[in-house]
Amino acid sequence: MVLYIAPQKKRTREVIGRRNQMNRSIETSRNGSWRVALVALWLLGATSAYGAPITFAYQGIPYTIIGSSFPGLNVFGSTDQMTGTATINFVGAGTYQASSWSLTSTTTGNVALTPSFTISNSTPGLTAVVNSFTLDATGSIVAWDLGASASLNGNPEVDRLETTPGGDQAVNWSQIGFNLRSVASSTVPGTWSAVPEPMSITLFATGIVMVGLATRRKRRN
Repeated sequence: MVLYIAPQKKRTREVIGRRNQMNRSIETSRNGSWRVALVALWLLGATSAYGAPITFAYQGIPYTIIGSSFPGLNVFGSTDQMTGTATINFVGAGTYQASSWSLTSTTTGNVALTPSFTISNSTPGLTAVVNSFTLDATGSIVAWDLGASASLNGNPEVDRLETTPGGDQAVNWSQIGFNLRSVASSTVPGTWSAVPEPMSITLFATGIVMVGLATRRKRRN
């Protein structure tokens, strides 16, 4: 016996089938959206739970004032400048101390013994340390005072590097048969810019992988 289905009933079943398929697609899309939202919340929570360690790089301008204790001799040249780094655990607008930092000045003058010298938070025997940063709500440095003095290379006199919004200052003592004091400064400040943190990159990459897996599963369904 052959079962006969009226055309109207057949069309009704087709419409119901298409509607069910559409509902399944909408539900799958919703599930995918929830997965993406959860990943975004996880990334946000992972960052905010521990604060956001931001490493900043400093780029100074060439020194505009150069002098020394002996005319014509100087470890600093007209193209020398200061660079540095500072890591700050940012949790909102406010004043901070860098958890780690370093300042470096190039030395290309006519009696320079090394191409540069560095003072950092790990330099032994630091004195006259200043470490203050003001950040706005976006995590940008708007004011700072970072610097320290230290006796480098066994010299009893102290070298110093310091940067502020008023400019940079460098002092270097060198033994060139006698103890030479060289100074350099600029009256125009350099700029601080944030650089990617390895942890932030890892969190971002992990989030992208999770989103990719969720999308792939949605397509299979």
